[in-house]
Amino acid sequence: MKMLNVAVKGALFAVSLLLCACATTTTSSQRMHARAVPPSPAAVDVQKMAIVDYIARRKGVEVVWVNPPQAPRND
Repeated sequence: MKMLNVAVKGALFAVSLLLCACATTTTSSQRMHARAVPPSPAAVDVQKMAIVDYIARRKGVEVVWVNPPQAPRND
């Protein structure tokens, strides 16, 4: 009987440790939005976007920019 009592206490302790390890202060969607930083207007290759949009319009295709092209950096 004492062995069963120790086993139950050990199992409860392990479960409580696992539950504490899973606790977070922010949700995953909040972390995702915190990391998603839109590029600055200077970093976007506007000329390339205009060319692609023009060609797509001529072909009757709608373009939705999810990740706009980055302008070449002058390092």
